[in-house]
Amino acid sequence: MIGSDLVRTNYYNATDGTDHCPIGSFVVTENCQRWTNRAVGGTNHPQFARKMNPLTLQADEYGPLSTIIYLKHVHKGLRRYLGISDSPRSLRLPFNNVEDFAFLDQPVRVNHRDYVVLTF
Repeated sequence: MIGSDLVRTNYYNATDGTDHCPIGSFVVTENCQRWTNRAVGGTNHPQFARKMNPLTLQADEYGPLSTIIYLKHVHKGLRRYLGISDSPRSLRLPFNNVEDFAFLDQPVRVNHRDYVVLTF
């Protein structure tokens, strides 16, 4: 897994600098998995995160379930995939009221590109 949970805003602040922005990305790799070779999430032209449907993993700006993907969603999905959601350490730091994205559970075609890019 390669990740960046920090980028800069797409505008300059009052001191001609840029601020931190909660839009980032992760690349998760695992050989011969059914969830590889795809990107989930995205941004629009001014670099604002697009809302995603957690069930379909498709952009859905106005759906009642749709939300912006945040780091908490990625970590919740990774915990489930790794089978540690109910471990004592995970239970000490729960993800209460966090939507459940099945990033690594969706069956997709396997080919020579064994990765998924999560953009949030």
